[in-house]
Amino acid sequence: MHLVTVVHDLDIHHMRIQAASIQKFLVPGITHWVIVNEPEPDLQKYHQLLDPYYTQHELKLIAHDWEPGCIGWVNQQFAKLEIANRINTDYVLLDAKNFFVKHTDLSPWKHTGSGIFLTAHDENIRDIWNYWLPLIEKYCDQQDCDVPDTVYQIETPFTINHKYITPELCKQFRSISQGKGSVSEFLWYSVTLHKSGHVFKKNWPNKHCVFWPRSRVKKQFEILQQPHVVLSGIHRHWLETASKSNKAKVRKWLEKLELDVAPELWNNQESRQ
Repeated sequence: MHLVTVVHDLDIHHMRIQAASIQKFLVPGITHWVIVNEPEPDLQKYHQLLDPYYTQHELKLIAHDWEPGCIGWVNQQFAKLEIANRINTDYVLLDAKNFFVKHTDLSPWKHTGSGIFLTAHDENIRDIWNYWLPLIEKYCDQQDCDVPDTVYQIETPFTINHKYITPELCKQFRSISQGKGSVSEFLWYSVTLHKSGHVFKKNWPNKHCVFWPRSRVKKQFEILQQPHVVLSGIHRHWLETASKSNKAKVRKWLEKLELDVAPELWNNQESRQ
């Protein structure tokens, strides 16, 4: 199984937690592609921090082919798709903030995308559907296909079936993502699947629970107890806005998981407050 994470320097300490979690919780034999998304990446710095965690798995650390006219988060989306042409097999995308919290075998992950539906038929998420619909319609126009009523949620973990990602589609995605406006590699991929005849036929249980800026810590811990939730994450904005007591609770939880390996993550936030 191949994992892919695109990271930039602001999230380098999140990556240490992710690497430690892969070492501790994943069945050995993973190939982890870490793509450094910086105009002038310092790969040696990442090697020094991450190499110690890859005694049971393989780390492939590479630089992204940076597009000078695009900001970092757009370049990140190019990297997530273009790596398909280098790996030449299916892979699971993670965000840098993600980390595993339970022993996990990735080999049964046979779904594609996030496995979670964003659909026009669910009244509970109608606002989210309506927000993204103009971009979905734009992508359908570019790929010359009808508009689907269901796509995959823009969430990680997100599985990519590499056979749908051609160099031509990657170039097209780069071309239409220049300038202002929304961009989503996950929606572009969903439209690509739809055009190919893919049937969005099953919702998979949500595998992750992330600490977002407005997350209630007690509620997140309850969700993390569910057996199918194997992945968590700490968003930078949560670190910036959470109370000291809530940060202490989450850090203690990481200590119990033996994942409190990046004290800089907490020290940097304390120095800003």
